[in-house]
Amino acid sequence: MNKQEVLKLVKEHEWYTLGAPVNYIFCYPFMVGFMRMRKYYKEYYNEIIMGMKNGVGYQYTEGVQNYRIVKQLFDEPERTRKIMKKWYQEIKVFYEEAEEIAKGLEKLDNKDLFSRYVDYLDKFIEIWAAPLAMDVSSLYTEKDLLNAFKKETKESKWGLFPNLCHPVYISFVGREHISLLKLALLYKKKSPLFDKALEEHQKSFYWIENNYRRANVLRKEYFLEKVKKEAVRGEKDIEKEIRKVEDTDSIRKKQQKIIKNLRISKELTEKLLFTQEIGKWGDYRKEMTLRGNHYVNEFLKEISKRMNVTLEESYWMRVSETISFFKKGKNVEKGVLKGRSENLIYMIEQPEKESVFSGKDAIEIIDALEKEEMKQTSEIKGIVASTGNKKKLKGKVRIILDAQNTDFKKGEIIVASMTRPEYVPLMKKAIAIITDEGGITSHASIASRELNIPCIIGTKNAKKILKDGDVVEMDLEKGSVRKIR
Repeated sequence: MNKQEVLKLVKEHEWYTLGAPVNYIFCYPFMVGFMRMRKYYKEYYNEIIMGMKNGVGYQYTEGVQNYRIVKQLFDEPERTRKIMKKWYQEIKVFYEEAEEIAKGLEKLDNKDLFSRYVDYLDKFIEIWAAPLAMDVSSLYTEKDLLNAFKKETKESKWGLFPNLCHPVYISFVGREHISLLKLALLYKKKSPLFDKALEEHQKSFYWIENNYRRANVLRKEYFLEKVKKEAVRGEKDIEKEIRKVEDTDSIRKKQQKIIKNLRISKELTEKLLFTQEIGKWGDYRKEMTLRGNHYVNEFLKEISKRMNVTLEESYWMRVSETISFFKKGKNVEKGVLKGRSENLIYMIEQPEKESVFSGKDAIEIIDALEKEEMKQTSEIKGIVASTGNKKKLKGKVRIILDAQNTDFKKGEIIVASMTRPEYVPLMKKAIAIITDEGGITSHASIASRELNIPCIIGTKNAKKILKDGDVVEMDLEKGSVRKIR
């Protein structure tokens, strides 16, 4: 598409947005993956737009398409389960193959390096495709499913809805936390097993703070500092927390009790429990994202050296440009890469047709997208994911675009597009969370219930209406947010 065609498309649809710190190349696998969804589903995306501005990106998907794509997962649960089962098998193979593909890159000649890079990206795209169908599952769960729940129960009971959708399993963030707490016990006891256990922990979770913007290999020294902070606590306190995180049985029993007391239909019960399966799949996908981006980064470390660009500059090179370098020796001007890092529109449409705009063209399209978003209601209202045992709460908000680059203070309220694993340290200091996006199986929803802090999700516009330092009142019965001053 040319610029005018994209601007016309922007005005013709209602867009659903997801935001995060990004760079181009970490977005490339899932953007192409969206186009390959057609291999798995009857309903799939025709086009996706990613707008990037100074390292923060917003993914724009068309609202009606989103709903149809998610609904098909719930309309045909057995078919969805077959897709999930196959994916769970494939992800294991993907990790094994990725580890082998990324070995000894510095020893390869240009031809072999290029071949491995393209091969890896294709595998990463393929593993992305199937789980992308649940990308905005909240459009179904927080509308059709929640309305059905309200209809079958008393309106006052709708606050139990998130509890029934909470996945009964330990997330990868939970697994890392348990491992860290067990390390803290070994450290306190000065166990001879500590060093080896720390090394195993690092090998298992070195990728856990990666995102769509950066990928770093966390060293043993980093985890050792985290262990020392946990080890300040008493042994009984640490052991109690381990039991709490590992205790999925109590969650299951609580859910069974709620279902029995509410006497909801078998059909609705099955859909609520199926939401848990979707949530688990989503967590596995998050892990795949962080680990997969690590290998992209390993390739780019070597490629950037050979192309005489910095690693940061390589994040903004199109795959076609990397191919051009290896085949023809043609490099990209550094000014072009810098311009893309400041403003970039990356659009992809069926069948895997890319359009890239930077500079003034990108700014014009980004402005048009933002104007369409601002046409939405000025009321801030969402779904209560967690009450934190409160009915109302007042506090000062902090807008978080990048969890690893913020001056967030203890006792503030997090306002974000959505949260991811790197937000957890901030969430532990926050008194509440408000997100624009996400559903009842989202990271913010699950983590807030685990931490027992108030959380309102899916407001669509909180990050745009509120500013740093605004004082708000959260109504945790109605799911509304009111600016006080």
